[in-house]
Amino acid sequence: MAEFNLQTRLRAIDSAEHGPRLLEISGEHVRLAKELICNTSAYTMEQREEMRGRIEQLRQERDSILSLYADSVQDPEVIMDSGSQSSAPMSGIFGQESFNAVDRPHTSSLRVVSD
Repeated sequence: MAEFNLQTRLRAIDSAEHGPRLLEISGEHVRLAKELICNTSAYTMEQREEMRGRIEQLRQERDSILSLYADSVQDPEVIMDSGSQSSAPMSGIFGQESFNAVDRPHTSSLRVVSD
């Protein structure tokens, strides 16, 4: 999975052409992931695999959109704090596999809001 720097992610989400679609992708990704985590037993193995496949399609679409906004020179690497305690994989609209306090200091106050 590709990684994109913060400037690339912000340019994409702020664009009139692709921003709304990125928000749709994010919403569907979160909804599916939440269902897989919270209601696993409500789905058959086949249904869960279909949901995982859809999540992967969404990630690929997100990455293709973000690549349109990447700098022509390769984006600088995201600064990662090697001493960070948070190395749990997270994926979302912005395409980073892990977040930490160095590149996303405000994430500690995030909360999940459901419809």
